[in-house]
Amino acid sequence: MKIPNIATLKAEFHQIQAFEDKIEYLQQNIRKFVTHDSPHVEFIVELFLLTSELLFQRGWYEECIDAASRVLDWYKDHPQAIQIIHNCNQIKQLYEQAHEYHQQFFYRKELECYKKILAYSLEDTNAWYNAGNTYLLQCEYGKAIECYENVLQIDKTDEQAWFNLAYTYEKYNLPEQALSAYSQLINLNPNHEKAWLNRGHIYFMTGQLEKAKWDYQNAYSLGEEEALYVLAKIEKQLNSK
Repeated sequence: MKIPNIATLKAEFHQIQAFEDKIEYLQQNIRKFVTHDSPHVEFIVELFLLTSELLFQRGWYEECIDAASRVLDWYKDHPQAIQIIHNCNQIKQLYEQAHEYHQQFFYRKELECYKKILAYSLEDTNAWYNAGNTYLLQCEYGKAIECYENVLQIDKTDEQAWFNLAYTYEKYNLPEQALSAYSQLINLNPNHEKAWLNRGHIYFMTGQLEKAKWDYQNAYSLGEEEALYVLAKIEKQLNSK
């Protein structure tokens, strides 16, 4: 089996845009070429280095450590792999510290931890999301919105980020933006009962009763008992017209 050279591997890898596609490309090569007795050690090491760097960039630190540790199976003193593992452990400690600050209601100190994590990687969606939640707790809605939007720029399928973004728009008195975000979430997951319920609330509060009725019906069908009470009020208002 002919193995590609490292330059070709890197060139093909960097041409791929999506994170998921990059991961799949590397995994395909690992499945294809990595064996215990392979003579192509440099190529295999490069595969695991690229994998660990990509995982680190996205904030998948446990998986990153696993990939970098595979490099140390061949070269126990490999400086790049050692540095990657060290950085991962540093970030894990920052997350633990942030959690402790959160438990003690030291939100400013918690945010400093997330800022330090993001200094390592601006694509760590967990850090952006947690920072958004912390800003939300302090009613700093603009900053919370910015954090959730950063999550969604990286991963448009993050349901919790869509929900929290929509909720924050509500709190910030931006009903149109909240409606749009809830609609994005419903398109992503039509079974998200809270999204139906909350969008229904906005339609109801802005006098869009037919749209509110539709959303409450969907929310109730998915198990939101609260929707039944509001549906009765809507029916009463519609019948009085």
